[in-house]
Amino acid sequence: MTISALPRLCIRLYLVLVGSDACAQSSAIDCDAVKKATVPFELSYHFSNGRRALLQSYRDQSGDGVIWNREESEQRIRVQKTTYIGGDSSEMLAWTTLPVESPVVVKATTEGLPKNFDHRSNVEFKVKSTTTYADGTSAERISINSYAFKSEDQITVGSCVFSVVRGELEYAPYPKTDKPPVHIVQLHFPELKLTVSGYGGEPVIDDLKTSFTPIPPIP
Repeated sequence: MTISALPRLCIRLYLVLVGSDACAQSSAIDCDAVKKATVPFELSYHFSNGRRALLQSYRDQSGDGVIWNREESEQRIRVQKTTYIGGDSSEMLAWTTLPVESPVVVKATTEGLPKNFDHRSNVEFKVKSTTTYADGTSAERISINSYAFKSEDQITVGSCVFSVVRGELEYAPYPKTDKPPVHIVQLHFPELKLTVSGYGGEPVIDDLKTSFTPIPPIP
């Protein structure tokens, strides 16, 4: 994805690692540019259990492009690269500091989720995924997902004000098992075409930047 508003001078090493031809260099936050997806941006946030996260978006106005995530906890560091086509996630590549889990490739399709879903209504949908592990083995999974809209208001992040839609998602394996469903709290930012999720509690948004170091994969 090419983002013409960015300077041409980019560090080649980061371009190889990130897999993008964009290098974010900006001295001030242009909120309108962020909302119009003409510049990449980095969102930092944390959770009540101490887990911290970075999200870097390289998506365009159509919702296509790449999002990188990095989450840190006492147990591990996890990096994830998600590719979006037609506004929907098509492939995810993940690395962690736990060798048995890294890397993995996940390809997923959804059934019953409206295209460009705005998170302002309740919906149930199915997700089919194929996960390929580092040793070449793979596993197919199906989950049933129930999303519930909770509220909509505004949130101030740094010098920018964004609309935020709050909702909750539960998902469980299909066919059903004895395990309880997984509960996720979601913050959806319509202007950013972005959803931030948290297990068991709402993510706390810390900062927004358009000048940042791209997240590299874990070696």
